[in-house]
Amino acid sequence: VWDAGVALARWIDTHAAGFDAAMDRKEVLEIGAGVGLPGLCAARSARRVRLTDAEEQLLPNLRHNAAITEQEHAGALIEVEALNWSSPPEELRRAHGSYDVVLAADVVYSSGCVGGLTAALGALVRENGLFVQCFPAGRHGQQDFLRALQQAEWSCDVQQLEAALLHGCSHQGSEDEEVRTLSLCCKHAGADETESLNVASQVAEGVLG
Repeated sequence: VWDAGVALARWIDTHAAGFDAAMDRKEVLEIGAGVGLPGLCAARSARRVRLTDAEEQLLPNLRHNAAITEQEHAGALIEVEALNWSSPPEELRRAHGSYDVVLAADVVYSSGCVGGLTAALGALVRENGLFVQCFPAGRHGQQDFLRALQQAEWSCDVQQLEAALLHGCSHQGSEDEEVRTLSLCCKHAGADETESLNVASQVAEGVLG
């Protein structure tokens, strides 16, 4: 279990008053879910949650965790599917639809994934929807990713996490990479899928300003 997943799940729990208001009865997607902690926490108030990962060997455990959560929380609706966000955006939209909230924990691992992830979110996040991610400080490519979203006309609010959210975590990586950052990114009406694709192309060509 990655520290970022634990921290994001706890953040959803401890910020229920504010975050649930944005997520209550909404449709939520988690990408790169692993064991699915953030999405499972979200399922207690969301209308529907889809947990996804590109690693298909992780899906049986995700389905097991989803079934337990549905048993413990009446009304929770959780789906589990394979999703590789480096796939073409039109394929992602056709296979998975779009969502009010997309969750991710430590999915940016290098600047090489910035273009693909930016384009994927342009397809998967609805107008005025949210992308919420938790990530380690100093993660290579993270600042490039936030800059790409902003150039695609998203607004991004970066927050420092409370130390208590990491209590008991294994603190993977170096001290410089400790998980202590969360960003809330809103896809505004002007930030359509085409703009995200344009920015993704600029990233691939190395011309993003």
